[in-house]
Amino acid sequence: MARKDFHQRQPKRGTAMSVQLKPKVVLKEKGQAAALTMNSQGQVELAWTSEVDLDLMIFGTAQDGQTIAVFSNLISGNIATMGNTTAFPFMKLSEDAGVGAQGGDNSEDIAMTSLDHIQEVYVVTLNYTDASKGNAVSFSAYDGKVTITSDAGDNLEVPLDATEQGHVAVIAKIVNANRQIQVINENRIISLQDALA
Repeated sequence: MARKDFHQRQPKRGTAMSVQLKPKVVLKEKGQAAALTMNSQGQVELAWTSEVDLDLMIFGTAQDGQTIAVFSNLISGNIATMGNTTAFPFMKLSEDAGVGAQGGDNSEDIAMTSLDHIQEVYVVTLNYTDASKGNAVSFSAYDGKVTITSDAGDNLEVPLDATEQGHVAVIAKIVNANRQIQVINENRIISLQDALA
């Protein structure tokens, strides 16, 4: 997928959509926030170049209290955790990339078709490579970032630069307060048990 243009699968028609993106807004500092406008299509992309297998996940809560959990079926053993764009949670993981810890242009993305139903969700990555080996390293070493784009042209980036050691990083939070969507740089480490609880 091209980095400069937003290409998103449209679940109803199965065709690609291209939107001219606005200039990129980089949320460099922890706690820094920016507004996100999305009509019916959006995407969260995790990109990295290091020789490591990172897994993109989204966890959170809907306005009605339902739990939102989107992550690889290779972790859960259940295809349903990949998500759904035509029904709840209105988010779907494209694939589990980076398997085998290959360096280069690695990326995973989660398509979103609605954010109206969310209360807050967290954009999370698991370092599968080091978690499976029991190694504790810093995510800041992976040349990673999350880019959140929308069909309104919004183009937000959050660098993956948490310096604490651990296996799971919360990169960003997406909050819906009275239908005003905000993306906030989180960049903090949590335990694997907390992420999958």
